[in-house]
Amino acid sequence: MGLFGKPKIEGKELQECLTYLDALGEVIACHSREADLYNDAMIQYGNIVMKDPSLAAEDMKKATKRFSNAATDIIKRHGEIEDIPVAASATHSAWQTTFLANEAWTSAMVSAIESDSSALLAQSRGKNLQIAHAEQLAIEYRKVWCKSEDEYKKLLKQLKISSEERDKIFARATAMTDAD
Repeated sequence: MGLFGKPKIEGKELQECLTYLDALGEVIACHSREADLYNDAMIQYGNIVMKDPSLAAEDMKKATKRFSNAATDIIKRHGEIEDIPVAASATHSAWQTTFLANEAWTSAMVSAIESDSSALLAQSRGKNLQIAHAEQLAIEYRKVWCKSEDEYKKLLKQLKISSEERDKIFARATAMTDAD
C-alpha cells in the first residue's frame, strides 16, 4: 500500500486492469455511438415535425426503438466482459447501473411513443404520464452516468497511467467499435 490511499496497481494486476479498460472502452464507445445516432435523429426529425408530423413520428419511433435495442445489446456486451479485476469492480458495477438505467429510460420512451406519439410531438409532456415517467428515468440515467465517469476516473488515477496511454485505450475502443 502507498503512503496514503489505495495501493499502487502494478505488474499482472495493472495489465488485467488495462485489458478490462479496453473491453469497457468498447462498450462505452458503442453506447456513445448509438446515443449520438439517436440524438442526431431526434434533432433531424424534431426539425421536420411541423412540416409532416406523421412522418416525423414514425421516424422518431424507429430511432427510439433502435436506441432501446442497442441499450439491451450494450448490457449484454458489458455482461460478457470476463475477468473483472478487483481494482475495477466499483467501476464495473457503476457502468452496469448506468447501462441498466439507459435501458429503462429507452424502454420507457418506446412505450410512451407507441402509446401516444402525438403527445410527444406536441410536446405535451406534462399531460402524458408515460412521457413524464420516461423523463424522470432520463434524469436518473444522467446522474448515474456522471457517477460512472467518476468511478472510471478514480480507477485511471489509481492505475497511474499516462495521458497518452489513456488516449490509446480510447482510440482502440473507438476503432473496435467502428469496425463492429
